Amino acid sequence: MTQRVYYGTVCEGAGTFGIVFLDFLGCISAGDTFEEVIAMGHEALQGHIEAMVADGDSILEPTEVTLERTIAELDDPADPVEDEQWIAVVPILVNVPDELETVPVPIETSLIEQISKITNDNRKFIDEAIRRSLEEQRKSA
Repeated sequence: MTQRVYYGTVCEGAGTFGIVFLDFLGCISAGDTFEEVIAMGHEALQGHIEAMVADGDSILEPTEVTLERTIAELDDPADPVEDEQWIAVVPILVNVPDELETVPVPIETSLIEQISKITNDNRKFIDEAIRRSLEEQRKSA
């Protein structure tokens, strides 16, 4: 387990706060106060990273985040949101699980071809099948 600091950008508007992470654009959160949005942002980012690792995605190193970069990347002049503005960049310390260790396992090519016809994530499909089989074996033991 490694600890890393990623930066979230906080916006304020209409009595609420939001936080976004430019390094993880799908990860956002909100809160009623500045303190709450930081706590909710930490929880959202930690969960997002854990889900990425479980899916076998690589976790990139943090990048430099500024209010100017956030405005340049996220503000859409054609869609202004009234009374909303970026107010702070905050550090969020998270635990980054070590990436999953894998081992090469020989599998018949025809099986991989069949799996590929029904999913675009062969590794996840195989992992889930093995977990189900293990659980069935435990229950019958």
